[in-house]
Amino acid sequence: MITKLTQQQKEYLPQFREEYLQIGLDTTPVDFDKAELAISELYKLEGLEPPKQFVRLSSPMMCELYINKIKNSSSKDQPKTLTYSGTWFNGQQDAYWIAFYQFAREIGVNYDEKLSAGLDCWLKIMRSSHWFYPYEEICIISDRPRVIHMRNGRLHNEIGKSVEYSDGWGIYSLNGRPMPGWIIDNPELITLEKITSEKNAEVRREMMRIYGWDRMRTEINAVLVDKHPDPFIGELWSWQDVDGVSIRVLKCQNGTVNPITGEYDWYTLRVPTNTKTAVEANRWTYPLCRSMSDEEYIELSKTRT
Repeated sequence: MITKLTQQQKEYLPQFREEYLQIGLDTTPVDFDKAELAISELYKLEGLEPPKQFVRLSSPMMCELYINKIKNSSSKDQPKTLTYSGTWFNGQQDAYWIAFYQFAREIGVNYDEKLSAGLDCWLKIMRSSHWFYPYEEICIISDRPRVIHMRNGRLHNEIGKSVEYSDGWGIYSLNGRPMPGWIIDNPELITLEKITSEKNAEVRREMMRIYGWDRMRTEINAVLVDKHPDPFIGELWSWQDVDGVSIRVLKCQNGTVNPITGEYDWYTLRVPTNTKTAVEANRWTYPLCRSMSDEEYIELSKTRT
């Protein structure tokens, strides 16, 4: 039994993780021929006959539309109903759990013959396919997306879809949160009324951020919580969001002169809801200073230019 990793295995783990992460983020077109062979092998491992027909489509959305078309079809050439052999699988995006078992095997965990053959099959599927939908006589396979945008390990794109397929279908996302497309494509349509009427808290916070924290502060009649005499430390403002959460923002001057205007610009950013003073809020914006006392931070701020 393996209870801990050796030093060599620990050093290998980041490389292994990166390899499988890149498989999950692969945007090259699916090799449908290889995918069909691997999926057929999976059917056989489960004691099933391989599909009589494979359908190759451009995105998961097209797969869903195709499935619904078949289910609602009255054509004699198409089955009126589809019976699942299982459910849909994510192909390359199943890499996270496949990697777990493969890493264990590489460092010496022994699987029985059937489990090992199953893992080999899933490795082939992972490397060759994207989402697929297995039915008794037909299997529908989606192509990979052509574009994936990430930031800090999360799906994120400020100017378009975070994930987009060749047919134009995709997913909008900010900081890992799914977003209605209009917020990203037409941010000028965001209004205070639309923000306060949005029921999803995560979407609402992103709408606030795009709208502008200082604009929100002004239009929603925020309350001044604390004001420091040094404008570089600034002012702490607060208001209650519609879900009762306290939104707190810091408004302060930038410590560097704007080279164009020759003045110090003001900026406003969100800070933790439990922040009580402007000094605490300003200190929080500098991670290396968060452990300082207020007095230490005030002295340090005097040296900023």
